[in-house]
Amino acid sequence: MKLLIENWGKFQFVTFFITFTFLVAISLTIGGSGPYHYETRESAKETDQSKSTIFYLEATGLDRLNQMLFVESHFYNDNNFGFERTVEMSIKIWGSNNLKDKTIIPNVYGQVDEVSDKVWKLIQDTTHKRTVTCEKKDNCTRHTIIYEPYIHYQNYFVQIDAETEHDKNGFSEMYINTYFVNRSMAYFELFWRYAFVIIDIIVIAYLVRLFSGIPFRDFTIEQKGIAYLLLLLLFFNNPLWPTILLSHSSFVQVLDAIFSVTFFIGLFGYWWIIFDGLRYVKHSRTFLKTFIPKFIPLFGFWITFLIIFIWTRIHEKNDPQYETINDIPGFVIAHVFFWIFFAISFLGLIYSIIRGFKEIITNHPELKKRFYFFFTNFIIVFILVIVVLIGGFLPKIRNTALEFSATFAIMNVYIILNSLSYLPTRDTLNDLKNSAHTKLEDENNGMSDDSKSEISNDIELSNENITSSESNEKSESNDKSESDDKSESNEKSESNEKSESNEKSESD
Repeated sequence: MKLLIENWGKFQFVTFFITFTFLVAISLTIGGSGPYHYETRESAKETDQSKSTIFYLEATGLDRLNQMLFVESHFYNDNNFGFERTVEMSIKIWGSNNLKDKTIIPNVYGQVDEVSDKVWKLIQDTTHKRTVTCEKKDNCTRHTIIYEPYIHYQNYFVQIDAETEHDKNGFSEMYINTYFVNRSMAYFELFWRYAFVIIDIIVIAYLVRLFSGIPFRDFTIEQKGIAYLLLLLLFFNNPLWPTILLSHSSFVQVLDAIFSVTFFIGLFGYWWIIFDGLRYVKHSRTFLKTFIPKFIPLFGFWITFLIIFIWTRIHEKNDPQYETINDIPGFVIAHVFFWIFFAISFLGLIYSIIRGFKEIITNHPELKKRFYFFFTNFIIVFILVIVVLIGGFLPKIRNTALEFSATFAIMNVYIILNSLSYLPTRDTLNDLKNSAHTKLEDENNGMSDDSKSEISNDIELSNENITSSESNEKSESNDKSESDDKSESNEKSESNEKSESNEKSESD
C-alpha cells in the first residue's frame, strides 16, 4: 500500500513538522496561563529551645472538585552546619459538614463540649516519627504527614504536635503546608480531556469510513500500529474521568492509572515494533518472531509499574502519613524487576533502530522515506517527553496546568497527525477498494456457480432414480407376462393330453 508520505517533498515534510510545533506551542501557551494544580495554605512558627510545637490548621469550604487533601511539613536550618533529627508528629483531624458558626472549633483539649462535639467529628488520631535531614542554611527534607485521598467533609481542622527527641537547636522555623486541588484546575482538566476525546472519536470515525471494505491484513505496519494507538489514546484521555470527582472509590483512580500506563507502554511498543518490523518483508513478520520477544518485557514493565502504583495507593489509604521513602524494603523487588524490564525494552529499541538504519538503507531503499519520517517523529516526541519528565521535578512546573497540557497535547497531536499522514494515496485507496469489491463479487459468483452445480447434480440424480424405478417396474411386468404365458401353455398341453387319453380309452 503506497502512503501519502511517499509522495511528499521537502515542502510537505517541513509543513508537517511546523504544524506539529505550532499546535503543541498553542497548547503550552494555554497551559502556561492556566491555574495551578493545588491551592496552598501555609502556617509557620519560629521555634524556641523547647521540645514541642503545636500547629492548628483549617481548610473550609471544600467539595468534591477539590478531590484530595494532604499536609506537608518542613523545617528550615539557619545554622552553618547540617544535622539530622527525629521528629515525632502527633496528629488529630476533625471533619464537619454543618459548620454554620466558624468560631466553633473542635474540642482540642478533650474536655466536655457538647456544641463542639455535635459540629465536629474526630476522624484521625495517629502518631508517627519522621527523620528530618538538614543541610546548612537550607530547607530540610519535606514529609507528607497527612493524606486524605477523598474529600468527605466540607471543613477540616487539624492539630499537629511536633516533638523532637532533643531540643530544637538548629530548627529556626517550622512550616506546615496544606494542599488541595484547585477547583479551576478540575474544570481545566475536564475541558482538555473531553476536547481531545471528541477529536479522537472524530478521527477514528473518519478513518473507519475511509478504510471501510479494505481488509485489515492489507494495512501497512504503520497503519496497524496507529489504529491500536488511537484506541489507547481514547482511554488515555479517559472519558470516565468525571467519575473520579463523583466517586469515593479507589477503583476509578486505579482504572485511570491503568489507562495511562497502558497507553505509554503501548506507545513504547509501537516504536519498537515499527523500527524492527519495517526491515522485514511483509510475509516474513511472524507473530513468534516479531511480536513475542517484545510483548514479554513490555508486559513485565507494565505489570510492575501497576504493582508499584497500587501498592502506594493501598498504603496511603491505610496510613495518611505514608511515604515510599520509609518503605524501601517493600519496593525493592518491584523496583528491581521494573528497571530490568525497562532496560531490556530500551536496549531492544536502540538495537532495532540501529539494525533498521543499516538494513533499510542497504536492502530496502524504497522504504527510506518512511523510515526517516518515522525516526524524525520519534526523536522529536521522545525529547519532548524527557523534557516534560524533567520539568516535573522543577517547583515552578510541577503540578501545574502547563505540565498537564504539555503531556496531553504532545501525545494527542503526535498520534492524530501521524494517523492522517499514513493515509494511502487516492489511487491506492481506489485500487484497494476495487480489488476488495471484485474479490467479493468473485466469491459471490463462485458461490452461485457451486449452487447451480449442486442443483444440476440433484436433478440428474433424481432423473436417474426415476429411470431406474421405471426400468424395474417394466422388468417386473415382463416377468409376470412371461409367467402367465407359460402357465397358459402348460394348462393347454395338459388338456390336450387328457383329451387324447380319453379318446383312446373309448376306442378300446
